Amino acid sequence: MKLLSRIRGLRGDRRGAAAVEFAILAPMLLLILGGSFDVTRFIWFQSDIAQALRSGMQYAMANPTDITGISSVINGSSSLSTATGRWTHPTPDCGCSTSPAVMPTTWGVCSATPCTSQRRYIRMTASYTNTPLVGRMVGLLPRNSAYTVYLRTQ
Repeated sequence: MKLLSRIRGLRGDRRGAAAVEFAILAPMLLLILGGSFDVTRFIWFQSDIAQALRSGMQYAMANPTDITGISSVINGSSSLSTATGRWTHPTPDCGCSTSPAVMPTTWGVCSATPCTSQRRYIRMTASYTNTPLVGRMVGLLPRNSAYTVYLRTQ
C-alpha cells in the first residue's frame, strides 16, 4: 500500500524528465553532427584531389614531356600529400589513339610509348583513402576518393 501511494505521488513529478529526454536525443544528435563532419571532410578531400590534378594538367599543357615535373606539381599542390599511405599518385601514363572519338586502350610509361599516330594522351590518376567516423558505420560514404583526368597533347 505504501508503495502504491508512492508511485501515485511520482506521476505528476517532472524532475528528471529533461535528463531522460537528453539521454534519448543525444545519440541521434551526435550521429547527425558526426555524419555532417564526415560528409564535409569527404567533399574537401575530393575537391583537393581535383585541384591537384587540375594543377598537374595546367603544367602538362605547357610541358607535356616533363613527366617528373607533372608528378611533383600534383604532389606539391595537394595538402593530402603529407598523409603517407593514404594519398597515392602514380606517375602519369601515356597512350596513343588513331581516332579522335576513342580514348587509348593501352596505357604505358610515357617515355617508352612514342606515338606514331596524331593523337597522344596523358592519363593522371590520384586517390585518397578516407576513414569516416560515422559514415563507415552506416555505409553511406565510400572509403576511397579517386579521380582520373585525361589530356590530349597532340
